[in-house]
Amino acid sequence: MRIGVVTSTAPLSQGLHRDLARGLEAALRAHGHRVERILLPVAFGRDLLEQAWAFRAIALTDNFDRIIALRPPAHLVVHPHKVLWLSAHDGYGGVPAEDGAALRLAVADRTALLAADRVFATSEAAAERWRQRAGLRPGVLPPPAPAPCLAPAPAPGGRSITALHPGPSTADAGLAEVTAALRLTRPEVRVHFCGGANDPLVLEEIALRAAVLPPGRLLFDRDRPSPPWLAALMAEARAVLCLAADDDVALACIDRAAAAGLPAIVNRDCPAAMERIVDGETGIGIPLTDTRAIAAALDRLAAEPAWAAAMGEAAAQALAARPGWDAVLDAMLGA
Repeated sequence: MRIGVVTSTAPLSQGLHRDLARGLEAALRAHGHRVERILLPVAFGRDLLEQAWAFRAIALTDNFDRIIALRPPAHLVVHPHKVLWLSAHDGYGGVPAEDGAALRLAVADRTALLAADRVFATSEAAAERWRQRAGLRPGVLPPPAPAPCLAPAPAPGGRSITALHPGPSTADAGLAEVTAALRLTRPEVRVHFCGGANDPLVLEEIALRAAVLPPGRLLFDRDRPSPPWLAALMAEARAVLCLAADDDVALACIDRAAAAGLPAIVNRDCPAAMERIVDGETGIGIPLTDTRAIAAALDRLAAEPAWAAAMGEAAAQALAARPGWDAVLDAMLGA
């Protein structure tokens, strides 16, 4: 079968949608399908109605027997045999409810879901948000475990907290809150922001905040780290910190942490993130604005390596218990 795996993405960004697209492509090829992964650029937060209409103008009927669409607005691409695997919907970056564009986008969403052969969401939180937005609740199909980083065993006694993905803005990264929390933690705690950022102003702000802290407390990479470098960071980390409110970023970070045998510190106000962890057992949920709670979590992880290791092991076991790619393909393509 000729299958197109289609997702929208901000250029040079990372997240769950890219992990799913890569995983689907590999799994489908392993089952003998002809596959092409299609990344469609999108600029979230601007000209949303025009972009949605542009996606609806893309028809892939002659190219593929079936398409699997992931991150919105890729779900609007036209095909008579379409499967949707959706993350949470943020209302296209917060279009005001009273705006006429919001209603037209909601109608387009509902039309796309009704036209699809099968519709899934990556989490219960995502399914509920789609129900609220489009009046239809997708079935829940959690992503399989990502490929683990090829890294040595985590270094015993390591005290760094690795933060994946600064995100598209400093607010998404929790940068101000993390910086304030570091002022309250014991001196051996350090946070390493990795993943790069599309906006150079984000990197400049990280540099400015790092400069006012003692050397080595807040580290960052200007470019996205190579797989070996990321593996080395994960190997020496005590946990992964991801305070993003965006489901796509948060779930990718949580799963990558678990694949490396590490717990995740997540934003309690991100429902999908809190759904993915068991608070205090496989990760820690904290309010983004509570710098003292962030500091307390970092301090405890640094002071209690056995507790951190136990949470990481539990997270890895929970991840391994999820259905694999064969089950995903059966749900999407089975009779």
